Amino acid sequence: MKAMCKVIAQTQPVAVQKQDGSTIQKGTIVVQEIGGKYDESYAATLLGNLATTKFTPGDIVWVALRFQAKDYHPKVNGVPDTTRTEYLQDIMVQDIVKVAVDNAEVF
Repeated sequence: MKAMCKVIAQTQPVAVQKQDGSTIQKGTIVVQEIGGKYDESYAATLLGNLATTKFTPGDIVWVALRFQAKDYHPKVNGVPDTTRTEYLQDIMVQDIVKVAVDNAEVF
């Protein structure tokens, strides 16, 4: 999904370990579609250089989000319980560009 959004909040990035042993910066950003008070909001994960980019509440951004749904079988005593299925959704930021700050254009 690609949309113009308003930044609601952003967490400080933290270093997390990848499977290969290296580390990557990870953070979360909450954005809301522009258009009204009750438009859709999304909490999405920022990775790498995107996580270290600072956004402030109220910034207008163009954002490309990737949605991925996964099914998950919870483990009981270390064994997957195939009688129960939980569904999870990840939202990742693929690209984000600051367009305006306090209603003033950046470019």
